[in-house]
Parts: sequence; C-alpha cells; structure tokens
Amino acid sequence: MNATNRIVTPVLPALDPLVLDLGVASSVIVAPQTGQYRDVAQQCADAVAAVTGARPRIEADNAAPASLGAGPVIALGNLMASRLVRRLYLDAYDFTDFGWPSRGGSVIRTVRDPLGTGADVLLLGGSDPSGVSDAVTRLGGLLKDQGATLGYRNDIVLGDLAGEIHSYTERLLSDDDAIWNRVGESSWRYEKHIALAGLGYLRTGDEAYLPRFLDEFRQFAKSDLRNPRADFPPQVHGFFHLMLLVW
Repeated sequence: MNATNRIVTPVLPALDPLVLDLGVASSVIVAPQTGQYRDVAQQCADAVAAVTGARPRIEADNAAPASLGAGPVIALGNLMASRLVRRLYLDAYDFTDFGWPSRGGSVIRTVRDPLGTGADVLLLGGSDPSGVSDAVTRLGGLLKDQGATLGYRNDIVLGDLAGEIHSYTERLLSDDDAIWNRVGESSWRYEKHIALAGLGYLRTGDEAYLPRFLDEFRQFAKSDLRNPRADFPPQVHGFFHLMLLVW
C-alpha cells in the first residue's frame, strides 16, 4: 500500500471526566407514577436533600426529555415500570428489567447524555420497587461518604438470579484459547465472546472483565482489522456491532 492509499486512523478527543453534581438546582428525579414508586421518589429526594440541602424536583416518567432541563437526571425503575428507563434499555444504555439484576438486586449506573439534551443520567434501578428503594438507600450512603458530586459508577448488587447471571459470562475470565476461539473459521465466535466479556462487567460490576475485554479487543483489531493474517481469512462479522454496543 502506498502513501496515497494509506488508511489513517482518526484520533478521537478524550472525553471530559463524567461528573454529576446532585446538589445543583436543575437536578431532577424521574419516576413512574404508581404508589410504590412515588414513595421511592420521595425517599430519593430526601436522601439527596439530606446531603446537599437542595431537594430535586420530581417528574413523571413520561416527561419529554427536553422538559427535564440540564440535569443531572435521576431515573428510577426498570424497563417494564418506567418509560424513561425503557428508552435507556432500547438505546442499549442499560438493561434493567424483571430478570436483571433480579429480585433483591439493585444497580447504580451513570450514563453520559443518553437523551441528547446534555443532561447526564444516574440510573437507580432494580427488578422491583424494593430493589430500586435499595439503590436509593445505597446512593444516600455514597452521598454521605463523598458529598453531592458523583463520577462514573457501575455499582451492582445482584439478586436471587446471581448464580445464573455470573455463569453466563464467567468462563470468559479465563485465558483458555479453546474458550476464546481466537483464530480460524470459528473466530466469528471470538467477536461475540469479546462483547460478552464486556457484558460480564456491565452485568456484574466485576472489574476483572475489563482487562480481558480490552486486551481481546486490541488483539482483534490488530489481527482482523489493521493487519489481517495471511493464514486464515478475515472474520469481521455482524457480531462486531455487539462489541460497539458494549464499548
């Protein structure tokens, strides 16, 4: 390949650190308007006000994104209960539903500007209202420990399906080539496994998945994208989009 045909990989600018200040006047809680979730929303407002002195306003889960303002937006619920959380689910920013983190589990997750309005989102999720209430309680503890400002969070407590959730991806913590299928015709599965390693982190919060995901992603980019090997055909496939979703 000569200089005129050389592919130049663009350098993406580094993102500013994710910072959510829950003490600002624009902070808002978005919750389903059922009895249980109304109570959890009040619990959340109390927890924030106890630390910041400012009580976030509470909006219904069907509020138009533009009406929520600059945020941060605290989203309560799961796919089935909240229209806002359903949007996060369908846009691949989150996957809280009746089965994950499962009954008795809860999740605290930050999402950078998922609505395209400039407002960052703090998801307090669970598979039922009790789990969401537990997420609120955990948030209150975080705020008491470190103040009103939060950075990136992916804090997960799994519930009664923890064993099944772990078993779905935990084999990928291994470096066993027989599991990974790094080369050959089966390397389509390699792409899927890279994505599943990233998903393992997102679903369990176990940071041991992160170096595996990153190392395998780099190896795939080197061997299949930038410098394809001569001893087997490149295997870039539709599974590649799964890696991008996780990224």
